[in-house]
Amino acid sequence: MITIDGKRLEISSKTHVESLKLSSEAGKMKGNSEEARSLNSFLDVTKGSAYYNQKDLMQGCL
Repeated sequence: MITIDGKRLEISSKTHVESLKLSSEAGKMKGNSEEARSLNSFLDVTKGSAYYNQKDLMQGCL
C-alpha cells in the first residue's frame, strides 16, 4: 500500500497464493519450497523497489 498526499493506493502483484501457504504476519509465503523461495524473492525485490522509489520521491520534494 502506498500513501501520497493522504491518499492510499494498493497495487497488486498479480500473484495468487493459497491462504494456508501465506504468512500474513511476514507478508510472505510459508515454507522453503522452490515456489516459496521464488515468490518471496520477487516480493523482496518489489518491496525494495518501492522503498527506493519512495526515497527518490521524498528527496525530490525537499
